[in-house]
Amino acid sequence: MPQRPICDRSPLATLAVLAALVAGCGGGGGGGGDGGTGAAASPPPAPAAPSTCRYQAPVRASTPATGRVPEFEEQFLTSLPRPVYFRAYMAPVDIDGDGTPEMVIAETAYPGSNPYGARVQVARRTPAGWIDDTAALVSGNPVPDHVRDMEIADFNGDGRPDVLFNGHGFDAAPFPGARNQLLLSGGGRLTLANDNLAATRNSFTHSSASADIDCDGDVDLYEGNAFWGNPRGSLAAPRLLANDGRARFGDVSTRLPSTLTDFSRRYLSAEFCDVNNDGAPDLFLGGFDNPSELLVNDGYGRFSRSATALPADAFPTNRMQAIEARCLDIDQDGWMDLVQLQLDKPFADASGPVQRRQLVWRNLGGGRFEDVTATWMPTLRNTGFMTVLRSLDINADGWPDLLLAAGENGQDQGLLINNGNRFVFSRLGDGSYAAPQMEMDADGDGKLDLVELTDTVRIRRQR
Repeated sequence: MPQRPICDRSPLATLAVLAALVAGCGGGGGGGGDGGTGAAASPPPAPAAPSTCRYQAPVRASTPATGRVPEFEEQFLTSLPRPVYFRAYMAPVDIDGDGTPEMVIAETAYPGSNPYGARVQVARRTPAGWIDDTAALVSGNPVPDHVRDMEIADFNGDGRPDVLFNGHGFDAAPFPGARNQLLLSGGGRLTLANDNLAATRNSFTHSSASADIDCDGDVDLYEGNAFWGNPRGSLAAPRLLANDGRARFGDVSTRLPSTLTDFSRRYLSAEFCDVNNDGAPDLFLGGFDNPSELLVNDGYGRFSRSATALPADAFPTNRMQAIEARCLDIDQDGWMDLVQLQLDKPFADASGPVQRRQLVWRNLGGGRFEDVTATWMPTLRNTGFMTVLRSLDINADGWPDLLLAAGENGQDQGLLINNGNRFVFSRLGDGSYAAPQMEMDADGDGKLDLVELTDTVRIRRQR
């Protein structure tokens, strides 16, 4: 058998030398120098550049959890105008860059008998108290339509936070959907920039998530659309949106499994979370009449279903709604865990009280989870809707706590304080009602306070 020629792989090899060697170095050629006249084989495609994703260990608590339950005193902000609709979602955003965050508030209504035009309201803290400064800080007349999630991030790369309101519109037949509202920072104010979202139709957006999915230095988006519209296809499918660095987003939904984009599986909550510590954010999706799911990022912003099974959801698949999910390291072991808020039936189902569960899934390493709800979660009444589950460090001990709020059952509205081994429940209020609550330092003393959104704005100031 003739000896196979040796391929020259040195950096001095020219294209001409490589072409002359194709016949000898090719996988199917015989002896060299036979003067074959067949067409030259195409060179193999260049390998993809290595992913730029790099794992950076998060800051971990340096001391044991204190388990301290904060004390609060109430303050009503009567200086702010009453909402036209129910205030529902709020985030602290330093719009003007003065170091003091404003309250950015979206109105909403449920269930509502007619479509409505809700408002964005911005409140600013001054030496004399909180004032409505919407006209000075927001331009473009954004109209958030039944907001279900918000993303706060620097989308346009100017070093200041931008705001994305994600909503599903009028929540009754014919479910027309809505357009999500993108507000970009610039000139000390937020300006509407919906054209940057590459949306061609309305969507029924029930969840969203933001992260740098491809590790190129900007913040990308997942748009969790939960309904296909009537007629089918009239509303947008779930979308993955890649940022060009200037908050102009392109639709790259082909990087998602087709079971999402053809609505074969539907989801109500979404959270980017690096579960395997490879530096690339993975995507957790809380199920809607199908099991919850984990999508693994390949380091280039392409997602596939995890081969590792997740623990069982709390309710049967055909009745389950995972309405909220949060990614946090509950035990400070360096692996991100998952906490979920799940309901056992749709809002419109009036066949008895809604059952609710708060699930805790601990990451064993590499994205393998075990259900530790029985160990970590206290016993609550677990009846009635709740729609807010937030992660925060309310007592500043470096360990993540939880806020549970907004629903029918005020008995379960409160803080879940992390003592290092489990969450301990501390009720907020007298248990007679439950309202949306968000966290911020509302008085500038360096402590997190809680802001309650109803027909008035109530601040629970931490003492």
